[in-house]
Amino acid sequence: MLRFARALFSRIELKARGTGGGLFRVVPLKLKDKDRGTEPHRSKEGYPWFWCEDEPGTDPVGGDEFVGARWNNVHLTLARKRSFNMDAQDGQD
Repeated sequence: MLRFARALFSRIELKARGTGGGLFRVVPLKLKDKDRGTEPHRSKEGYPWFWCEDEPGTDPVGGDEFVGARWNNVHLTLARKRSFNMDAQDGQD
């Protein structure tokens, strides 16, 4: 089975249209720093990363002014996600 897989992947590599595409026909595009476009106005409590001018990173707090930038590198800790879920459940009662 391993011998068959090696032969299959080597043939796919040879048939690739773009150089270095591997299993893909062409090399996939890399992510940019930010997505294009902006978001409509959102609350700071629910979406603090839309309020950051610089890259938010982990557990963003947000700034004073709404920016609306779409960030690719936003990470929330498990405790923060659970607090959001608890707040949502309290609002439904």
